[in-house]
Amino acid sequence: AESEAYLHIGLFNKPIDLAATLEQTMATQAGAYYDPKAKKFFLVMVPANDMMLDTMSAHELTHGLQDQHFDLTKYLEPKGKKLDDDQSSARRFVVEGDATFTMLLYAIAANAPGAANGLPPSLMAMIDQQVKTFANMDLSAFSDMTKQQSALMGGMDPEIKKSVEAMDSLPPAVLVPLVTSYTKGALVSSVAYKQGGWKAVDELYKNPPESTEQTLHPETKLFPTRDHPHKVTLPKLAGTELENNVLGEMMWQIYFALWTPKSGTIASEGWGGDHYVVVRRPDSHLVGAIATIWDTAEDAKQFYDGYLATLKVRFPAADVSKPEAGVARSDFGKVWVKLAGAKVYIVDGGDDPKVMDQVVAGAKF
Repeated sequence: AESEAYLHIGLFNKPIDLAATLEQTMATQAGAYYDPKAKKFFLVMVPANDMMLDTMSAHELTHGLQDQHFDLTKYLEPKGKKLDDDQSSARRFVVEGDATFTMLLYAIAANAPGAANGLPPSLMAMIDQQVKTFANMDLSAFSDMTKQQSALMGGMDPEIKKSVEAMDSLPPAVLVPLVTSYTKGALVSSVAYKQGGWKAVDELYKNPPESTEQTLHPETKLFPTRDHPHKVTLPKLAGTELENNVLGEMMWQIYFALWTPKSGTIASEGWGGDHYVVVRRPDSHLVGAIATIWDTAEDAKQFYDGYLATLKVRFPAADVSKPEAGVARSDFGKVWVKLAGAKVYIVDGGDDPKVMDQVVAGAKF
């Protein structure tokens, strides 16, 4: 159901077996992992040298410490509180970013005389620059870095080589959240550490971030004060519900990068909140509804224009000049898009323009 919903609203550009793809992602991309239930970490890919083994171990042992102090199972899947997808991703930024930040600190400290007594400012500046470089990497740069580091360490381990090669076959909507939680997540912990040392990092477990907008922009949206997201709800649409969730800034970045790479980050800036639902009608056709709110009317217009540009790529024969009258999909139905101040509404699929009126009237922010 989730795979069909993602395909329908444009997060996938072709049908995929999501369950099999997630299994492939975990099997090819996990070098090691910590299991909160077993209270152990497992090495999946045995590195060719001790330096890489120690670095990976530092990362996984950090997860063990996180679990010991904050209970990772409760943190990532709290009982009695259902997290939306964007909130879950934001918490993974904290968990993986903390372990990556600590791993980088360990790697530097292991080779720095006197670092056992604390990292001097010069080394902290070095790690700060490394974290920022890491955070700015796209998938291609991340893959290239892995290859270069492996070459410097005596050649790429066969298992890690398979992992890097598998990146090209995994859809961005699956792979990017995984990789980003490590790369950009490290920046979250680095910024927190600069705000108040390890106590500030610990506070991210006691008072978790609420959105990927906060974790993608920790220096402005998470610290010194949080930019809280709007809680958006949608009216119930006729049909069988396939998916009902929040996309968040990260998934909008992925969406735009898939269809219009040059405008991806710009079109998703200023995100304030969203919600989407995809239903299957009795005639088997899918209809998606999305309500978004932005920081300013200018941000909303930027998203609106960017989204229309993606429709021209998704459905090349479509006329996007009158989106409120409906943009024809190449498979079935139309896509209606409505700009209203700082809000943008989307009805993707279907043949009844009155659904847009229902969404606009029933959406709550």
